[in-house]
Amino acid sequence: MLDKLIPYVRIGSLLILVLLVVMMFLVSPAELGPFGLTAWFTALMIGLSGVFVLVLMRWKYGSSREGFYLSLRRSFLISMWLVAILALGSLRQLGIRDIILLTILGLLIDFYMQRVQK
Repeated sequence: MLDKLIPYVRIGSLLILVLLVVMMFLVSPAELGPFGLTAWFTALMIGLSGVFVLVLMRWKYGSSREGFYLSLRRSFLISMWLVAILALGSLRQLGIRDIILLTILGLLIDFYMQRVQK
């Protein structure tokens, strides 16, 4: 089942990221509006998660079912952290304290998820 899922993750991530790049050149943030920007950042998080899943499965966790779930969790946390920093930076609200707090929050969530899983 996992072998059938990987191509969909690969194609879906690629399509989402290509669509986002095209949107960057064709549409301004003012035209998108608040809902459009939220959808754009959400799509970016999903696209990056897919890329990170493939990277982590390839080089760290392997292609087992447990490796897929571990890489899915880690990739979601990494992409959530990156998109949060990018969103705060685009709003000009990003400071060093924010980066430190988001990093600590991500590490705490990862630590908690590892403890609950065992």
